[in-house]
Amino acid sequence: MTKKDNIQIYPEKTIEFFDSISEKYGEKNTTPELELKSNDLIADILLNSSNSFMILDAGCGNASFIKRIANNNKFHIIGIDFSSKMLEVGKRRLNRHNNVKFVQAVVENLPFKNNIFDRISLINISPTLLNKQQFLDTLKEIARVSLPYAKLYLNIWNSWNPILAIKCRRHDMENRPLKTYSSFNMNKLFKKASFKIKRKFYLADDKIDYGSLKRYKKWYKKLGQLIYLYLSRFFIFSPVIVFEAQVDKKYSNEKEVKK
Repeated sequence: MTKKDNIQIYPEKTIEFFDSISEKYGEKNTTPELELKSNDLIADILLNSSNSFMILDAGCGNASFIKRIANNNKFHIIGIDFSSKMLEVGKRRLNRHNNVKFVQAVVENLPFKNNIFDRISLINISPTLLNKQQFLDTLKEIARVSLPYAKLYLNIWNSWNPILAIKCRRHDMENRPLKTYSSFNMNKLFKKASFKIKRKFYLADDKIDYGSLKRYKKWYKKLGQLIYLYLSRFFIFSPVIVFEAQVDKKYSNEKEVKK
């Protein structure tokens, strides 16, 4: 399969959409706050380590996450994305960082050999994956290119928050709904892909912003937003969950035998 064929896994409208937002994606006024919080949380975890890491940012977009960690010269970072426009912006932003490289590819078919990366980030990707099988294929590919005991960091939009789930189903980006997942879904996907969950982080808005209700003109939409904000205070309904997962020891041993 050629690189062009790989990219065409995604509908043309999806590619065009991400190309169109390549300059502004990741900015505070154009990106959901909880996506930015996910970036900050995972960056802090990586930066708090004194180790050298080979890092893969799978679905790096315009490098909005990579720029948070690129100043650490102990990190050697590769960002991949299917959007050529996103990668152009990322390269321009980080052209002075010799420890960062970019590759156009899809997360389901990584152009790397086995056992390369110490740390992998898969941030704000799950809503755009077409289905659970595509998510599973992505996790299996990440396990393949990961070193033994490598750690993966990813976030999901939580389907157990009912208002959030409805909002995502009605989203019209690329004429299809965005995907939400639950901890239960992720437990099964991680297990099938030979990962073990080490930690979970539940992210929600810091406080209920009643002012946000003003932008909703219809009463039932105001009520839905109020319920969403209230439920988000309870961890089980947290809109975003960040996972830290580790490649299973048994799977790592099997890869060593096959080499």
